[in-house]
Amino acid sequence: MLTSEEDRETRLRALESGAKDFLNKPFDKIEVLMRIRNLLEASLLNKAVSQQKDILEETVRIRTGIARDPTGRGTSPGPGQLNIVTSKQAPMSSAGAILR
Repeated sequence: MLTSEEDRETRLRALESGAKDFLNKPFDKIEVLMRIRNLLEASLLNKAVSQQKDILEETVRIRTGIARDPTGRGTSPGPGQLNIVTSKQAPMSSAGAILR
């Protein structure tokens, strides 16, 4: 926020309203550009982290959602559930498929 107001109340009100930075007039153009660059960089990094989180959540959902009982008798486990298959239900050669 750029303003000619210098009182504490105005700064606090601006920050409370969502301002990320606060500069009083007169301001240095180079300082303003550097602050804008820093805010843009932080915003882009936050967006990248959010996108990576979404990708990871989708990967986990896919990997846990397609884990099926190799005998064909079970269904995919629901959220927060494990699909447990005993050795009597599946041969040892299927152990890798069970754990995936």
